[in-house]
Amino acid sequence: MKSKLFISNEAINAAYDYTALEINVMMHILATAARESYLQKNLTLRLTYAQLLYDAEGSAYNELRQAFKGLLKKPYEVFYKETNQYFISNLITAVTINKNSGLILVDLHPKMYTIITEIKRNYTSFETRAVLGLKSKYSKRLYLLAAQFKNTGVRYVNLDELKKQLALSDKYPKINDFKKRVLEPAIKEINAVTDLSVSYELSKAGRKFEDITLLIKLNNEAAALVGNDKQIKFMEQCGLSKWQIENVLQTLPPSELHPILYQFNLNKDKIKNKGAYLAKILNEAGVPMAQKISKQLTIE
Repeated sequence: MKSKLFISNEAINAAYDYTALEINVMMHILATAARESYLQKNLTLRLTYAQLLYDAEGSAYNELRQAFKGLLKKPYEVFYKETNQYFISNLITAVTINKNSGLILVDLHPKMYTIITEIKRNYTSFETRAVLGLKSKYSKRLYLLAAQFKNTGVRYVNLDELKKQLALSDKYPKINDFKKRVLEPAIKEINAVTDLSVSYELSKAGRKFEDITLLIKLNNEAAALVGNDKQIKFMEQCGLSKWQIENVLQTLPPSELHPILYQFNLNKDKIKNKGAYLAKILNEAGVPMAQKISKQLTIE
């Protein structure tokens, strides 16, 4: 998937109870569908196992199969404030997975076409590896909600509305439990591995907490880590050559290299050929990994 992900704002603000992997698969489906001009006539998407293995962090056909089954079973809900209407549907209606060819055919629900094509006039862009690399489903949802307002830096959300979007309406009635179990772990992960830095403030109406204010900034802390001995040593330990590392340091700006390495580190124990997989990720991020680029740095 490309380095930038474009998703309609209606999809961002929808309410659904998906797992972390199901959210990744959903993002892949929405981004792929939004690029396909033929969808009005044919609502079947052609995906591949190789794409989803990389983009959705699935490690086996069975995991992806379970994720698709989850999307088939669980509703997707959007509330339109202008008309005071709820739209409730499944994202997809059928999936065919061919293990021999790796081809995956995904049939979108016909009613989802409007939601998907809203991207043309009402969308938000994200750093692809940031949202896909987050491990917690709550981190992913909160990141999407925050990124929608990254230009203004502030997002006001009713607490009950937020809990509904996270499928937690009947859970964590005590605010301290919600903060401890959901809000603070999600923000901690977002701040550690993404391009955003998020904090929050809670406000009361009487004795009850009613609203939450998300304060959103670009995360510049990664800049201090780029090119230091620890990063270089990590890439060497993963199997990259010196010239590949030099290519990385010359190509990626500080704000991009740190999240990529951090997210790779979270998954590296499941990867057999770490060097090849890391090289693939860096190549997807725009780093030439097959040959040296002309101007070289010196790594001692």
